[in-house]
Amino acid sequence: MLARVLPQYFLKITCLDFNSRWQMGRKKLKRKSKKKIAPRPGKQSQSSKSAPSMDALSRAVEYYRSGRLQEAAALCDGLLQENPDNPAALHLLGVIAFQRGENKAAVELIEKAIEINPSDPEFYNNLGLVFTNTGKSDTALEHFHKGLELKPDFADAYSNLGTVLKDQERFDEAIECYRNALELKPDFADAYSNLGNVLKDQGNIDEALENYHQALKIKPDYALAHSKLLLSMHYDISSDVSHIFSEHQRWAKQHASTPDLDNKVHANDRSSDRLLRIGYVSPDFRRHSVAFFFEPILTAHNRNGFEIICYPNICTLQEKTLKSDALIFS
Repeated sequence: MLARVLPQYFLKITCLDFNSRWQMGRKKLKRKSKKKIAPRPGKQSQSSKSAPSMDALSRAVEYYRSGRLQEAAALCDGLLQENPDNPAALHLLGVIAFQRGENKAAVELIEKAIEINPSDPEFYNNLGLVFTNTGKSDTALEHFHKGLELKPDFADAYSNLGTVLKDQERFDEAIECYRNALELKPDFADAYSNLGNVLKDQGNIDEALENYHQALKIKPDYALAHSKLLLSMHYDISSDVSHIFSEHQRWAKQHASTPDLDNKVHANDRSSDRLLRIGYVSPDFRRHSVAFFFEPILTAHNRNGFEIICYPNICTLQEKTLKSDALIFS
């Protein structure tokens, strides 16, 4: 199962000052040598390479942002063939590895980028995300703090820090982090949603709803925040059944577009005596209330007529549901 970047965490990828970061990472090496060495015939100087290298990195970032990971990785590989100590390329390649679920490679690549250039806060922020994804929350906190030490107005790092603190049930500290992020970035929809999550967990439902509404005001297509709003409405004594139902209808209209299936041709076996394959997708196939409600459905399925496959769309399977383990993961 591939790991994915959860919506409440934020990868920060930029290349605006790529040339200065590259030079910064090589500055110590240059100081050690006082002799001027003439370039070999046919060899380009560092400055002549910077512009095309930056252009390649910019394209790699755009490929990454559009989901074209293979093409982004290919450009990074080309940059690293030209200069194995290119910290920006190492960092982006590490982020791509993270997106592919290759956490070990992601750590190695981003750590190497930090070794070359230890002054880029984004490197620490994204390495913190990798450690968060692998369950190493304390190590993640260290890296988020380091990113904030280098860049005190780093709103994304504050929000990521808050999410880890929230997962550790350090709610007051998490709230402070989210409020810091919002003070720095008032239109930060994700921070409003994350703040709503903590307030919901604390039982402050009214404040949680306010923050979810604010997130949706900034970002109307924010399906996750809208989903959290729906969940919290079930805990709100002022929300009656009709109000909750109408909000669910609004969610469906806003986010659940129906795909165009008119001209789709599928190659699956259509014989009437075949097993009908049913797939269930959920992040709650673990120790969760939904799993306990869902377990009887799995148990009661007619295995002679149906093939059942469950897909847990979560980053780790550290917590599994009791009796459902054999049904879901076998």
